[in-house]
Amino acid sequence: MLALAARADAAVYWANINAGTIGRANLDGSGVTQALISGADQPVGLAVDDAHVYWANFGDNTIGRANLDGSGVDQSFITSPAVSRGLAVDDEHVYWTTPFANRIARASLDGSEVNPSFIVGANGPADVTVDEAHVYWSNLDTKTIGRVNLDGSGANQSFITGVGEPVGMAVDGAHAYWTQTMANRIGRANLDGSGVDQSFIAGADEPVQIAVSGHVYWTNFGANTVARAELDGSRANQSFIEGANGPSGVAVDGLPGTVTAKRGQRQRGNRIQVRVQVSADDDLTARLRGTVRVNPTYRLKGKTRKIRGGKTKALKLTPKRKPTKRIAGALRQGAKPVSRVNVKLTDVNGNDASEKLKVKLKR
Repeated sequence: MLALAARADAAVYWANINAGTIGRANLDGSGVTQALISGADQPVGLAVDDAHVYWANFGDNTIGRANLDGSGVDQSFITSPAVSRGLAVDDEHVYWTTPFANRIARASLDGSEVNPSFIVGANGPADVTVDEAHVYWSNLDTKTIGRVNLDGSGANQSFITGVGEPVGMAVDGAHAYWTQTMANRIGRANLDGSGVDQSFIAGADEPVQIAVSGHVYWTNFGANTVARAELDGSRANQSFIEGANGPSGVAVDGLPGTVTAKRGQRQRGNRIQVRVQVSADDDLTARLRGTVRVNPTYRLKGKTRKIRGGKTKALKLTPKRKPTKRIAGALRQGAKPVSRVNVKLTDVNGNDASEKLKVKLKR
């Protein structure tokens, strides 16, 4: 058995602007702490990567950083030349909005090489988010969503229009999401800008910022809660986490959960069958490919299966062609075939949920 376990710190984080703290809870809403990190100065924007949590200190123009467990706090990790609000991070950079300067700033992941004018010409940028190809931001003043290539080229200040008054921003592999604080709702569009739905999720209470990872999360400033819904907008829980104090930014160290791929092999007469069992905490797609080697090698029929969170699915793989009489005879005489199975797991956003698992199995 080979297991891929989620990090113990997989969690949802939020910024309590009124209390100057960063809160955290487990992905299921348990284990709530409202002050994992304290001493922030009106924290607004929030972002996480695989090692750190970052926040924008609206009160003193700085970006703070700490380890995911709340240790190693640095309230002045980056000094911004202007008031900072929205925040995002990728593998190389930290991005933040400077709404009064109408710009998006950027720095290297270690806090160096601050560029206060990475993107210019925005219009009241409230929040920023990033994926593998683009940076996106909400233009509150012109009621649009902007987009630019990761290198800063090709800026389009009106990439998505008709979005109401966008504040918080998030994207996944298929969609862009935004909050509409005054309208108390969440909007969504396809990642190419089409299919705008201003009322994707209704019933929020002054939603400020938003995050997407397995679910949609947003902060309800008016209700002092962190809310959550399914990716299709259903089962909205406006009080998923309670007891916040002016919640603004939200971020998710969202991992697919514990994934276990259990492989077995059966050989009965001239039949070869490789059994793979995959369990997942969150919705996943499993893509399986493999071979069985006796002499010659038989390629297994590939399978792709969706696995619902909390479910286990047993998958059976068989060779694409029947063994020859010579191989069948060898199997009956006790030959031990060796199988190799590759399992690639992706989450609902299309992101890799595991390394490719390659395990050599002997009967």
